[in-house]
Amino acid sequence: CVYFSVPQLPFIDGSGPCRLFGAGGRWNSLSSGRMIAGHGHCPEGTPSWSLQSRGKSRADLWAFASLVAIEEGMQRHNWACDGDRFSPHGGPLMCTQFEGEPGCKIQPSRPLIFKTGRKDCATTLEKPYMAEEEEVHADEHFNGTMTVRFMEENFGFSAKETVAIMGAHTLGRFHQQQSGHKYVWTTDYQAFNNQYYRNIAGKDDWFFDDSNCTKVGDAWGNKGSAVWIAKMNQVYRTGAPIQWIQKKVVCPNCADRSYERGGRHAER
Repeated sequence: CVYFSVPQLPFIDGSGPCRLFGAGGRWNSLSSGRMIAGHGHCPEGTPSWSLQSRGKSRADLWAFASLVAIEEGMQRHNWACDGDRFSPHGGPLMCTQFEGEPGCKIQPSRPLIFKTGRKDCATTLEKPYMAEEEEVHADEHFNGTMTVRFMEENFGFSAKETVAIMGAHTLGRFHQQQSGHKYVWTTDYQAFNNQYYRNIAGKDDWFFDDSNCTKVGDAWGNKGSAVWIAKMNQVYRTGAPIQWIQKKVVCPNCADRSYERGGRHAER
C-alpha cells in the first residue's frame, strides 16, 4: 500500500525529487535520491494490489525494469561526463572516454515508452515462473553470422534489430564463477552509452586501469589502437573457456606505475 515512482519515466511527473505515493492518493516528496523500490506496510482495512492482480505479467515487469536500468545507466554516464565518476549513489567507478568534452552527455531524442500486454509462459509446475518448455540458449562462442541466425530463428529479428539489442551488453559484466569468463565489455559497465559499439568497431580509445581514470595512450599521446586476441581463462582442467578479448596498444600507466604490477589490473 505504498507505491514508489521513478521520476524520469514519461507517464509520471518527472520534475523534482522522488515522490512517495501513499494510501488515499497522497504524494509525499522525498528529500533526495531516486526511489526505485521499497517496502511499506498496509494499514488495516486498506486494500492492496499487485501487478498480477492488475493484469500485468512478469514479462511486463522485466521490460519495465529494463527501462529503469537504461535510464539509470544514461544518468550515470552523464554524471561521469561532469566528473562524478561514482554517481551520487556511490556506485562503482565509471571511467568514460569523453569526460569533460563537448557532446559527452546523452540527450535522448524521445522518452522511453513503457507498454504492457506481454504474456508469461503457461505452466503447471510448482512455481508460476518455472517454464515447462526447454529454454534455447545461444552459444557463447557464436560469431557474428551465427548470432544473427540465432536471433532470426528464435525471435524473428533482423540483423539491424540484433545489432541494436546487443547494445544491452553495455551494462554489466561477466561473473567468472557462473560462466568461467573474466571480462568487462566496457570500462564503465554501469553507464549506458555507445562504448560497447566502439569496442566492436575497434575504435581508438583511451585505456583505463587505475582509480583515477588516467587516460593511457601511446608514446605520442594518442589514443590506443585496438587488437583482438584469444585468451585462455584456465578455469577448468582443460584450460577452458577460451574467449576473444580486446586489448589496447598503449604505453604503461606511468602515473600508477603499472609496470610494477606487470601491467595487469587486479580485477580484469
